[in-house]
Amino acid sequence: MTEPAQPGELPAHEPNDKTAREHEYWHHNLKIMARLLVVWFLVSFGCGILWVDFLNELTFRTLGNLCVIAGCIAMVASLFRWVSSSTVEDSSHGYTAIPLLWAIAFILLGIFFGARGTEVVRLGGFKLGFWFAQQGAIYVFVLLIFIYVKLMNKLDHEFGVEEE
Repeated sequence: MTEPAQPGELPAHEPNDKTAREHEYWHHNLKIMARLLVVWFLVSFGCGILWVDFLNELTFRTLGNLCVIAGCIAMVASLFRWVSSSTVEDSSHGYTAIPLLWAIAFILLGIFFGARGTEVVRLGGFKLGFWFAQQGAIYVFVLLIFIYVKLMNKLDHEFGVEEE
């Protein structure tokens, strides 16, 4: 039993399971928020200000090459996941195919974009850098709000504090 607090002192607080669980919940919440804020920063500040000249000059051929590189990275991730799942007895094989599907999608996008040649990428008639500076960052922000809601609902369910 703890002794009563003296006047002017805070009462002694013994950590218990509930406060540890609350701390873990908020730690996960802040990690989700930090990751989404990094994405928001990269899109709004990076694409809208820092890389605007690069994006304005981005051609479909360059975009196609980037997609093929991303596809190859996803293919390697799929291979590593397949190798690790074959050595571990308790693995879910459904997640092994997801990087492979991303790899195929990126490679097909790379072929599609590469066929368009040296034409500059435009969205809504505007060059890509200008579009991100004016519209894209807002769209990504709204998308991040929906992603945050989905992730928080999952976290709430995991910690048993979901709303009805």
